[in-house]
Amino acid sequence: MVSVAGGKLTTHRQIALDAMRHLPAAVRPRRPSLSDAPLPGASPVYVQNLYSRLDSSTADYLLHLYGSEARKILEYSNVNKNALEEITPGAPDLWAQVYHAISEEWAVTAQDVIHRRTSLGLRGFDTPELRQRISRLLEGKSPTPQPERSRILTSLTPRSA
Repeated sequence: MVSVAGGKLTTHRQIALDAMRHLPAAVRPRRPSLSDAPLPGASPVYVQNLYSRLDSSTADYLLHLYGSEARKILEYSNVNKNALEEITPGAPDLWAQVYHAISEEWAVTAQDVIHRRTSLGLRGFDTPELRQRISRLLEGKSPTPQPERSRILTSLTPRSA
């Protein structure tokens, strides 16, 4: 196993290729090459729906963060009434980003959501009230559905014979 620390998503393929070239000949691929498949979020962006449902600064913000995956953020509004609402005045972050962090990015603490999945911590909005609201979502105490996370956690639960 080779472990690489550091690097960025945009350079991880080159790092992997360089690492493979240093493997012993017996296990090194014969013709290692880079894929030309787009990185996550780098596919063509269809923004019409984004700009029709959000103000332009919020749409721009989501596109900057998520690229073509920004459309997934909109989908949370299908199951969460408040998904497209700002988490707090003065920050561009939406509740949909919290739902996304929980169900897709495996955020497990309010601190993780506030400081690593949104800009809330950077903007000084790490308050006990906000931590409590996000913690309730993480604990499943909210009426907000979390179908994907529940499905995954259920699949990891041992079954009795």
